[in-house]
Amino acid sequence: MLWLRWVVLTLLVVLVSITWTEALLVLSGLRLSMVSSMLNSLITIIGVATSMHVLLYFREQHRTRPPEEALGHSILQLAKPVWWAIATTAFGFGVLVSSHINPVASFGLMMAIGTMVVLVAVIVLLPGCLLFGRLPDEPPPSVADRYIG
Repeated sequence: MLWLRWVVLTLLVVLVSITWTEALLVLSGLRLSMVSSMLNSLITIIGVATSMHVLLYFREQHRTRPPEEALGHSILQLAKPVWWAIATTAFGFGVLVSSHINPVASFGLMMAIGTMVVLVAVIVLLPGCLLFGRLPDEPPPSVADRYIG
């Protein structure tokens, strides 16, 4: 059931990111359009990629270290790469704000906000959730892993 934990944590980050982003959009008065209807899909992609990056690195560190030490090492090693990945993605979407086409400009703003919300969700949720509960040792490799390597 260890694999289920990683799936649930990833989905939690995505769901919280989408919920917070939608809440911020409602509070700011921004409305979804045909262009920005891709918002949830793209936030899901960014959230899954970022969460999996952190979770897989933590799992790798957990093989040789106790959980608290593995988490601390993971945070130290991944802080800059995760920050820069999210920051450059948000900046790329933010550039769309300069578009003269209003739906494209608002989509850029929405995605920049949503991308930064993913960063906040990863920072707030993953560290505490990773150490919550018992962390069993790695399960034995699957049949496919034994043959593929």
